[in-house]
Amino acid sequence: MTNDTRQEILKSHIYGRTAEEISAVTGVDLTEITALLTTAKGEIAEKRTYIEQNKPSIKALTALKDASGTHYGIDISVWNGAVDMAKVKASGKDFVFIRSGYGNTAAYPSQIDKRFAENVRNAKAAGISWGVYHYAYATTIAGMQAEARAFVAQLNGVKPIPHLCLLDIEESAQTKLDATTGRQLVKAFMDVLESAGYYGAIYTFDSYAQKLGSDFCKRYVRWIANISRTPSAPYDGWQYSWTGRVNGCSGDVDLDKTAIDYPAKIKAAGKNGYKKPNEKNALDVIGYKRGDKSLGVYYLKQRLKVLGYSVDDTDGFGGGTEKAVNSLLKKWGYRENGIAGKKFAKFVMK
Repeated sequence: MTNDTRQEILKSHIYGRTAEEISAVTGVDLTEITALLTTAKGEIAEKRTYIEQNKPSIKALTALKDASGTHYGIDISVWNGAVDMAKVKASGKDFVFIRSGYGNTAAYPSQIDKRFAENVRNAKAAGISWGVYHYAYATTIAGMQAEARAFVAQLNGVKPIPHLCLLDIEESAQTKLDATTGRQLVKAFMDVLESAGYYGAIYTFDSYAQKLGSDFCKRYVRWIANISRTPSAPYDGWQYSWTGRVNGCSGDVDLDKTAIDYPAKIKAAGKNGYKKPNEKNALDVIGYKRGDKSLGVYYLKQRLKVLGYSVDDTDGFGGGTEKAVNSLLKKWGYRENGIAGKKFAKFVMK
């Protein structure tokens, strides 16, 4: 049992799951789970105390007055069982956030949410907008980067993704760290996610968003949980209940809302696997690029010289070479991505 699986079991028990339910979902032997819950009584009590101190009391909001254009959704995981996405959509929900897994899913594939592929497939079939969230456990920069790379690998397998890709950071081991360290952890994850072309967001509790600071959080889409009142921290999306009831889902489900049309923003920005409207195609996506150094780069630059471009005589692909490559790509009607691959080579040899 990995440490992340151990934490997942404890968290599930704290939120009311029985040992039998946890065993059925995680596949961990019931005897092993029972032994863990017995030996970790002190830790469970500590976590329950932390939750009580840092979350509002659990109660559904009974009166929600929203401006027109509010988009409603839910977030789900294996713990919600089989979800009928067609019924969810028919109930008036506009989107669903699907858990991809928890911890480092590349190193520990068993931590991939067991209903991730099924939920994505069914959301696509139902025609409901969907995003993906990753539940993080890492408490180091390297750990968060590893989790983010694993998350990106999962996203790459299901894109294009019409809604947000979220980092869920709420573990007490993370939120107990000082604010500077917390900001470093979030940035480490988000840098990997955004550099891969995804429209990222951070999901956390109201109290932790305030700890991280509004100046830091405003760099990202902020999805804030507060189930008893409007979040005190600035927010873009709001998880307003953990005890919602939605047709197509059995039992309690988390409820979300936002006034922002993120699918439109994501498509317009060309993120999550979508191509920007009127965006040119790339000639090559693999090839020589800025920072490369090789004999092949040297030969490329000699050819650029023949074509009239001023580049130096080294074997390094620098800013001048990138500018020359992009100039030719623009001339040929392709996206200026600074990459000179096999197709580029054929063009310059004509």
